[in-house]
Amino acid sequence: MSALLHRNALTAGAVAGVAIVLVQGLGRRAAAGLLSLEVYGGLVAMVCCVATWLLLRERRKALPLSPLDLLTQRERQILELIAQGKANKEIAVALGVEVSTIKTHANNLFTKLQCANRREAQRLWEELTASPPSFHPRSASS
Repeated sequence: MSALLHRNALTAGAVAGVAIVLVQGLGRRAAAGLLSLEVYGGLVAMVCCVATWLLLRERRKALPLSPLDLLTQRERQILELIAQGKANKEIAVALGVEVSTIKTHANNLFTKLQCANRREAQRLWEELTASPPSFHPRSASS
């Protein structure tokens, strides 16, 4: 489990736990007649809204910014070598692993990036790693 996914799971559990405790506490007060049913319903709705907002905020943080964020460090390394035109055997020798290991990583990264083959993966790598055009403002000499 990735660290980000683990953190999000812990956050979700904590938010849900706090929400449950709050709602149970409110329920006991309502049952004892310390809260009207209307106030109890409004507070429960508010707790649920805040919990949902917190969970959605955490989820937004976890969304990948680039398709490359979906890859492990090793898959990214292999993709870079594929983009350089290296064959599986060359990559295996360079990384000191078996060719079958490279094939497994390559197939996993093709799946994650939704690429049918090496050529598509290479094009995607080039698109995603290309430098954005630099901005050169015109000089105000006129």
